[in-house]
Amino acid sequence: MKNTYLALAVLCFLFSCKSKHAPNASDTVTTSSGTTTTKVSVMPNVLAEKFRPFIQGTWVKSNYIDAILKTRSPYASRWGLGGVADILISAEGPLRDSLVVGYSLNNHEGGNFTILFKQGHLPTSLKINLPDYDNKFNSYELGYKVEGADTALVLYRMSKNNTVISGTRYTRVTRSASSDNAASGIDYITNDKLVAGTYTTIDQTGSKLRVQFTSEGKVYRFEDHKDYYVNSDFNAGPANNIDQIIFDLYDDAHRKDYTFEIRADTLNLFATKYNIDSTMQSRGKLMYKLVRDR
Repeated sequence: MKNTYLALAVLCFLFSCKSKHAPNASDTVTTSSGTTTTKVSVMPNVLAEKFRPFIQGTWVKSNYIDAILKTRSPYASRWGLGGVADILISAEGPLRDSLVVGYSLNNHEGGNFTILFKQGHLPTSLKINLPDYDNKFNSYELGYKVEGADTALVLYRMSKNNTVISGTRYTRVTRSASSDNAASGIDYITNDKLVAGTYTTIDQTGSKLRVQFTSEGKVYRFEDHKDYYVNSDFNAGPANNIDQIIFDLYDDAHRKDYTFEIRADTLNLFATKYNIDSTMQSRGKLMYKLVRDR
């Protein structure tokens, strides 16, 4: 369910590394004034400092965020996490002429690519070494767009003629990017938009509980559980066909799985039912009805 980087990617992810060209190499940006065209040399360290505040952080595909806000369902929104689902950029500390960043592919596999502090074909884009596996003649560039008080990250797909074929927009969900979980941004924003908050419920003994869920995946005052995970990876199977919340995922002694449904301000937790060959899940008995505090 959670995807992690390969060991090399984990080591490289937290710091910038040098690319093959000389550290004092420069790139050129073409500027025009009237009929005069000028090529201006830009040093990699200058580009790094220019782009640093705009690219730093953890980024998730914007259309997935829009979808979960509308559907209130990770399963119904799973289409939004195809391709490069999130990007984790740790641009803190000294930067040289390249930077290894992490990403999640299809919200199922972890990987990395390198940002080259070389000017892209747009004023606000940089060259990267992410290949286009569908067409070897295409390439990608990573850029940004300032939209009022917000900044969006954009992954541009470029043709062999260096024209933009498409652009995928990403929303910054945190300003840090230090996790070795490639899907950490997806986990965070799914929790934050759907579950995080304080709720009131009645436990199975009839006692009233006030339960708190955090955006970071912590839970307080609910069946002695410590952590929760809202599944958003529906590429693995079988029995992975419904919205599911898992408490204490990595603690076999305390792990508990529920299917869930969000209706208005209510989070309903159901027992999980399986079909005869355990390939499909469905909702069983309603176990908890948690009402969000206003």
